[in-house]
Amino acid sequence: MKSYDALALFRAQLERNINSDGFKTKVVLMPSSIRERGVHLQLAVLKTVRKGKTPAAKTERTVRTRVTVAGTLESEKGLEMALDVIEALDAYTDRPLRLEDENGNPVPDTRIITQVSPEDSFLDSPGSTEIQDAEDVRTCLITIPAEE
Repeated sequence: MKSYDALALFRAQLERNINSDGFKTKVVLMPSSIRERGVHLQLAVLKTVRKGKTPAAKTERTVRTRVTVAGTLESEKGLEMALDVIEALDAYTDRPLRLEDENGNPVPDTRIITQVSPEDSFLDSPGSTEIQDAEDVRTCLITIPAEE
């Protein structure tokens, strides 16, 4: 499997599984020239690394991605939506995951591990009365079989 294929599958997987209070969450693959309004997820690849193993074992590739809950919070409803999406993302990624194919079936020999930095801030200026841009970041490590 190639890194881009894993990224496309992960994007579709997030769109299928991250729902908040009855609305579907849009997942934007970055970089994108389109500035999305409202709360959405941004998916960006950070690095792809091939990990060699012993000759008898399979070779793996790790695709490190950044999943960001992003949006402009113009009201208390925007804040509520952003926090709902964060909670839905946490509920989904806080368990052992495998990459899923187009039909939602687990892909063999894959795994997804999510890391959250406790030091991140959700808002730039939490006490400000101005419109806020929200950004809550997770790093997801997707391990896939490497192509020979």
